[in-house]
Amino acid sequence: MEWDDKTLSLMISKLGPGLMISLSAIGGGLGFIAGSEGICKAAESVVNTTYSLVPIIFITAPTMYSVILYFMVYDKKIESLKDGLLVLSACVVNGVSSGVAGYSIGHSAKVACVTRSQQKKFNSIFFLILIFGEVVGLLGLVCAMAISSSIGNE
Repeated sequence: MEWDDKTLSLMISKLGPGLMISLSAIGGGLGFIAGSEGICKAAESVVNTTYSLVPIIFITAPTMYSVILYFMVYDKKIESLKDGLLVLSACVVNGVSSGVAGYSIGHSAKVACVTRSQQKKFNSIFFLILIFGEVVGLLGLVCAMAISSSIGNE
């Protein structure tokens, strides 16, 4: 069975968003597991709803970056194999960076939540740890948007 370029490029372009969402969800899920351990461990010292919810929000934010890019690339008109590969590469860049960001934020939160519950002066550093973990996902989104802006251009 032989496919023409149009069919092959369409198949490749539709593979990208699924792969992107999967990679970011896996990283976010693994980060959520690790972050939950830290949140529960911190609750042994002091229960603070705000400092329990903030890491969860940061862990799941990179997955939302993938959803944003999904809606940006899903309806793009794929004219060539180059366009299909651009969609795939943009989605892989964003999926990997979002997955790594969610995973790293979760593992950072695992330790940071416990430290925050024991050391009240750790407040600003606690937020900085989460914010800098988020930068990885944002950088991936920016790179993926730059890649996807070339789709359809000759």
